[in-house]
Amino acid sequence: MEDFDPCLGLIDAVEDRLPAIIEKLLTHSESDEQLVSFMKSWSRQTILQIFDNIQDGFKEGVPPLMEFLKFNVKIGIEASCEPSNAMLASMMGTPSVMKYIEQV
Repeated sequence: MEDFDPCLGLIDAVEDRLPAIIEKLLTHSESDEQLVSFMKSWSRQTILQIFDNIQDGFKEGVPPLMEFLKFNVKIGIEASCEPSNAMLASMMGTPSVMKYIEQV
């Protein structure tokens, strides 16, 4: 795969799965537990779809794929915070998110 771009695979998976979570959040009328259950399932399925979309492009196996995900999780967390809190949020959030991803 000489033109492999893992970012495109990641974006495709999120774009494919995003409408379902938006619809659920806009129409939520069930218990909080049911919403949490849906969001956990949605997260797991999205992670699996991202893996499916990009794993073939990582010829060296899973470790480089996990590094790619870790880098993008870190950047995403930092981008979602005030600049003065970005580093702290990244240091606190990235390990937890990566642990969740590894368990999927």
